[in-house]
Amino acid sequence: MIPDIDSIISARIIFKVWVMRRAITSGRWQIIGNREVDAETACVPVFFKQDAVSKTFSKYFDDKEIPATGKECLGLERAAVWDPEHIEDRLRDHFAGRSNVWVESLKPA
Repeated sequence: MIPDIDSIISARIIFKVWVMRRAITSGRWQIIGNREVDAETACVPVFFKQDAVSKTFSKYFDDKEIPATGKECLGLERAAVWDPEHIEDRLRDHFAGRSNVWVESLKPA
């Protein structure tokens, strides 16, 4: 059963990440409505980045990157664009109460 848009909007946000455009354009995810959201929901999250070579961290927000420590990045999402299949896995795992392989693989190293 597909929930109605009002019940989705009123639900607690579990995570905010970037998703591949094809999640919508391919028809994989059905569009069930369109609503204005409040300022808190529309707020852009802070992500973290980690350099693959130096392993240094930064926080990424609003097209700005500032140096950070690994500790400051704990609890933040890695700046990454997710495949729709990985989002679906993540949601299934969340509601089943289990850890998610994709979340674990993107944690600060």
